[in-house]
Amino acid sequence: MSAILEFLEFIEQPGNQSVRDLLDRVLMKAREMTGAEAGSIFIVRKSGRQDWLVANSIQNDKIKLSKADFRIPIVSTSIAGYVASTAETVLIDDLYAIPKNVSFDFDQSFDKATGYRSRSMLAFPLTNFQKKVIGVVQLINRRKGNRVSPVAFEDKQADLILPFN
Repeated sequence: MSAILEFLEFIEQPGNQSVRDLLDRVLMKAREMTGAEAGSIFIVRKSGRQDWLVANSIQNDKIKLSKADFRIPIVSTSIAGYVASTAETVLIDDLYAIPKNVSFDFDQSFDKATGYRSRSMLAFPLTNFQKKVIGVVQLINRRKGNRVSPVAFEDKQADLILPFN
């Protein structure tokens, strides 16, 4: 069975699901399909004149996390903000060595507060049928085989998420 069909069958399983439950399932399956040890889903919300990305689901296999209850402005200086404002997918091999010629940077505050070490990231937009960005998914630290350290996400993992955007 193709990965896309497997994913669609997974999220269409019956049950009384809240939006948060559905997004938790989407994130879990996206992580499984790409080998990500962690990830988050942000949903676009407007507050006053500013558009925000509100954390809706966060998961991490290495550390225990509390409920997702933070937001970030949609500006191109953050990775998620860049993805939301451009609708582009971003692959980053090493979050601590982002080239200077891009507009975004990695906010290390989560790593510093938790002791976690984010390394690689695949970030992509969630779009509606009109191709408007309604959210952003960040997948962190791809695991491959028995390797101790995370490895970079590759184009083939990015191709798996094409149905989202």
